[in-house]
Amino acid sequence: MVDLVVRVESHRWAPDGPRRLPQGRRVGYAATVGIRVGRYETLGAIASGGMAKVHLGRAVGMAGFERLVAVKLMHPHLAEDPAFVAMFLDEARLAALIRHPNVVATIDVQNSDEGLLFLVMEFVEGCSLAALLKKLGSQERLVPLDVAVRLTLDVLAGLQAAHEQLGTDGAQLGLIHRDISPA
Repeated sequence: MVDLVVRVESHRWAPDGPRRLPQGRRVGYAATVGIRVGRYETLGAIASGGMAKVHLGRAVGMAGFERLVAVKLMHPHLAEDPAFVAMFLDEARLAALIRHPNVVATIDVQNSDEGLLFLVMEFVEGCSLAALLKKLGSQERLVPLDVAVRLTLDVLAGLQAAHEQLGTDGAQLGLIHRDISPA
């Protein structure tokens, strides 16, 4: 099973207008102390789940190259368990095979000298569906029908890409996404 992150084309719509990434790397999340692993630096926590915490990150390179990324750091206590490490690495390998406009790209997988195991994924600017629903709920509003339909179609297209994914040998992988949430 793969922890697939689905990208939706209407992710820039928000009840108060589009959310832009302001100068200074703020995206509305409390900043955390930066963790530097290789060429990647974490800038702030985005979300946390049972297996990992996702951070806004930055990939740095020569000549001032920078790119915002999402860094999924495996919880340290799980990184000591070979079964969890195997699941995390399987997720990285399988997710990296999926190339679709509605699936967030997995760029890299690394293990730091300090034992931090992490995935690097494309960072998609915008609010989560959960944040959107919360904001609209507080205003006693609903997601407009055209936006709800677009979100649903984009999610389904991403899931279909995962379900139909072929392995390097050309055989269907039979991936099933087990955790779909608006986070």
